[in-house]
Amino acid sequence: MVGLLAGWSLLVMMICVSFNACKKEAVSEPFVPSRYFAPGGVSVSAPNVTVTLMWNRPLYASPEDALAYTVEVARDASFQQIEKSLETEVNTVVFANTELVPEVSYVARIKVNAANGKEASNWTISEPFSLTAP
Repeated sequence: MVGLLAGWSLLVMMICVSFNACKKEAVSEPFVPSRYFAPGGVSVSAPNVTVTLMWNRPLYASPEDALAYTVEVARDASFQQIEKSLETEVNTVVFANTELVPEVSYVARIKVNAANGKEASNWTISEPFSLTAP
C-alpha cells in the first residue's frame, strides 16, 4: 500500500512538473532580422513597347526604412551577361524598347540593398518577358 501511494505521489508530481515546464513565456522583443527579406510578388507587365516590373516591400521592413533596390536584366536566368543594371528607391521600374532589344526574351532580378544596419537581401527573379518592336 505504501509503495502504491508513493507511486501515485511520484506520478502526480511528474504531471505537475511537466505542466509547469511547458508554460510559454511571452517574448517582449520584436523579431528583427539581420538582413532584409527578398522583395516579393514580382510582377511583369509587358503590353507593348514598354515593360513594367513591380514588386512588394520585403517582410519586416518598417515603413520608416528608406529602401533602395538593385534591378538587373539579362537574357537568361544565369545572369552571366547583364544587359541593364540600375538602382532605384521605388518598387517599380519601366523599360522601353529603346533600352532593351525588342522581340528578345529577358529576365530580371531584384534585391534590397544593405541599409539601416541590415545586410542586402537575396535576389528575387522575375518571369521571362520581352518587348514588341515599334
